[in-house]
Amino acid sequence: MSGDVLQTDRLILRPFTLADAEDYHRNIMADAEVMRFLLGVKSLDETRALLKNRFRMPSTGKPGVWAGILKDDPDEEVVGHVGFLEQELEGQPVEEMSYRLASRLWGTGIATEAASAARDWFFANTELEVFVGFILPENTPSIATAKRIGMSYWKDANVKGFDVQTFRHLGKQP
Repeated sequence: MSGDVLQTDRLILRPFTLADAEDYHRNIMADAEVMRFLLGVKSLDETRALLKNRFRMPSTGKPGVWAGILKDDPDEEVVGHVGFLEQELEGQPVEEMSYRLASRLWGTGIATEAASAARDWFFANTELEVFVGFILPENTPSIATAKRIGMSYWKDANVKGFDVQTFRHLGKQP
């Protein structure tokens, strides 16, 4: 897998545009259930700012964040994201895998499907050998997804004032 668009059995993963803000806001950022581990719901303006300033576009050699769209959706509604964010851990730069999915799709395996595609892209298209995930200990569904794609618990950490469990994926094998 390479390039800007990834496909799985059920998903199209493509770069975000600002036109995706309303779908992403409605399905993710305004959903209290989705956002309970992520500082609470956000406004549409905050969603637009996130898409514009924080979600960089994936390109060969540099990971980014993809919008998730169900292949069988004729409206091509954005139902989540998966990808990588530049973060810091103990003063060192790291790539953090990030994924969010509309709550109506939880328990369907779609988060694992998307995260697996992003993992595969990461190791095929970058020179990097590791990525991490910062997960609140009570977010057991996210921990389960991380483990299903081959991540393992590494250590506890404080990231941006939050006590999290840090998971990591080493190497190119899933």
